[in-house]
Amino acid sequence: MTADSLESEIEGFTNISAECLEAAIAMVCRVGATRSGVGVSSKDGGMDVRRTREEISALAQNKHETALTSQVVSAGDIGVSYDMIGGLNTVKELLRESVTYPLKYPHLYSEGIAREAVKGVLLFGPPGTGKTMLAKAVATEGGATFLSVDASSVENKWLGESEKNAKAVFTLARR
Repeated sequence: MTADSLESEIEGFTNISAECLEAAIAMVCRVGATRSGVGVSSKDGGMDVRRTREEISALAQNKHETALTSQVVSAGDIGVSYDMIGGLNTVKELLRESVTYPLKYPHLYSEGIAREAVKGVLLFGPPGTGKTMLAKAVATEGGATFLSVDASSVENKWLGESEKNAKAVFTLARR
């Protein structure tokens, strides 16, 4: 590579692949790269929390939360990565930057402007466009637990029960 071509590449915009970026972050943060992303050990402050069914059931504090514990899926059991999703490259990159990296490397997002990172995303659109698969990929790659909730688990015919079920979804997810 000549000095002129290097200089023009530096002045222009250089694209960095997601794999290169993840490898660089892994080297800086002293964590090991894995096939599905980067594995963070607990001493590095990562959120790699694996809970058993019994531990998840113990988190439930009322009957509404207990009913939802069967819909909790740990990150290791999901098995969907960004590589498995065809297309949606810009969406995948945005989700990596705004959700996955803050989950993997919380210590890098704890101060300065990074503290104002995205706290969540809302995926919307017609059925069959990949919203659930993207959410599963975010959970898998970020090491987060996935709570699969459908309308039938929230909806109830009794007055006030639907509201209690909706509240239980968010309180259980926070825990």
